[in-house]
Amino acid sequence: MELAVVGATGTLGQQTLRALKERDFPAKSLTLFASQAGEVDYSGESLEVELISKDAFVGIKAVVLAVPAGVAKPLAQQAQDSGAWVVDLSGAFRAQLDVPLLLSERELQPFQGRIVTLAMPATQALGDIGDAFRRSAR
Repeated sequence: MELAVVGATGTLGQQTLRALKERDFPAKSLTLFASQAGEVDYSGESLEVELISKDAFVGIKAVVLAVPAGVAKPLAQQAQDSGAWVVDLSGAFRAQLDVPLLLSERELQPFQGRIVTLAMPATQALGDIGDAFRRSAR
């Protein structure tokens, strides 16, 4: 899968890159975008960080938006217009009933559209704690 991470140089973008590496995410290519061009370290490998252009998402299959909410909506539209799926980490779409809100990777069900958003980190942490309590209560 051709994957892009937008906001790759920020804190959330860096956490996203760490999570992708830890889970050995099967990306054919990994394209990184940020508000300033440069490079980031990806497990000892230096990867180029590009600026977003109008054709930035052409050929990309999935885009992870690790950007502020105010920036996420137009980028999500641009990515979808290019045919990409979008995972929004910003919260810009959390209140939209037509956008699936995922609490965990186990909950992905078939849905309409090309965008999903994640629950707030505190909500996800509570879910993980609840899972741990359920396992220990058996």
